[in-house]
Amino acid sequence: MPLPPVVVRPGRTSGRGARDEEVTGFSRNDYPLRKFRHDVWKGFVFVNFDGHAEPLATQMAGLDRLVDPYDLENYQTVEQTDWGVCDWDWKIMVDNFMECYHHMGPTASRWNRSSRRP
Repeated sequence: MPLPPVVVRPGRTSGRGARDEEVTGFSRNDYPLRKFRHDVWKGFVFVNFDGHAEPLATQMAGLDRLVDPYDLENYQTVEQTDWGVCDWDWKIMVDNFMECYHHMGPTASRWNRSSRRP
């Protein structure tokens, strides 16, 4: 069973899930977590930093009829790939297998007979 992540808190160099009572001078009230509006729509979690924005359901209402046939809420992960530690940025990997997005590909207008070599 893997160990829980290392938690670093004031008064300690490291610990594994140290309780607040064990940390001298630490009080949760001094370090509260910030609260943000959040909502789940069709299985996707949205976080909104604007406390005055319209509710998510109102903003997404126009998409419901387009997205409902896909039943996104019930999608499941069927396969995962662990790439381990890589010496490249994820954007480089994606660009390498998506090179085709840079061009339109062969079309009738680009492949006219007069421009072809025999």
